Amino acid sequence: MAKDKRYTVAKNLIETGAIKTVRDLLEVMDKKAIYKDVMSPVRFDTLIADPAQFRFSDAYRIAEIIGVEERLVIDLIHAEYLSRKRKRK
Repeated sequence: MAKDKRYTVAKNLIETGAIKTVRDLLEVMDKKAIYKDVMSPVRFDTLIADPAQFRFSDAYRIAEIIGVEERLVIDLIHAEYLSRKRKRK
């Protein structure tokens, strides 16, 4: 099966710093592609609602599918967490 072209676009945008949070990633990637390739819709929606619930294994799997270094996805998740934390205050 061919890799979804949106992953290539996402990879380039993450590596250049244009994508900074998980929400930014979802503007480029359809959640359904991530559901299909990474995790269930219920789990992913839960993680989007509360980024602190992400596990390293989740980040590693997303990084593998997109084709970027694991640290870049961890940074996206961390930035998403911080943006949510600031909004709650």
